[in-house]
Amino acid sequence: AYVRALRVLTAAAPPFFFQLPGEAPPTTRSMSAWVSSTLAAVGIAAPSGFAYLGHSLRSGASSAAEAIKVPRARGDWLGGWAPGSATRDKHYIDPTVEPTPAAY
Repeated sequence: AYVRALRVLTAAAPPFFFQLPGEAPPTTRSMSAWVSSTLAAVGIAAPSGFAYLGHSLRSGASSAAEAIKVPRARGDWLGGWAPGSATRDKHYIDPTVEPTPAAY
């Protein structure tokens, strides 16, 4: 539904998938604020000593993709990493994440 509406309402797709026409590009700060306010609205807080940030979205998605065996090149592309980037391996994939139906 989002993609259909975007095609109808805009002449050209914005640079970022969930960026609305005329909206500023998402930044780490804005994504962290969005994650924080969204989780607070549903009563979820990070455990003591932890923080859920905008990068939590990339890490969770990347870890889930890895757990369900999404091809590495596709996971790099979906997350915006350069092909073969070591950054994803070093900082975003949690090897303890198990495959779940939600990851599909």
